Amino acid sequence: MEALQAYALDPTRRERLSAEVLGCALDWVLSGGRAADPAARRVLLGSDLDERGLRLGLERSYRTLARLAPGGEERIDLVERANRYRPRTWV
Repeated sequence: MEALQAYALDPTRRERLSAEVLGCALDWVLSGGRAADPAARRVLLGSDLDERGLRLGLERSYRTLARLAPGGEERIDLVERANRYRPRTWV
């Protein structure tokens, strides 16, 4: 992602790419992927490299995309995606 900054991606493309990368990382974590040193804190695009952190990052990316969306239907779809990725909380 840092190397792509030289290409000056527009905000929508940057967020779509971030969501794609975070989504792949979440799939990897959910399939049992682990870092070499589990005690080390790993960060990807500002999100911790664990299920909760990646879900928060995906939620943030989809909410940003919703704000950037030109149409109401697309905005609603993106907010619904953000809600699906929101980490579960126990109240």
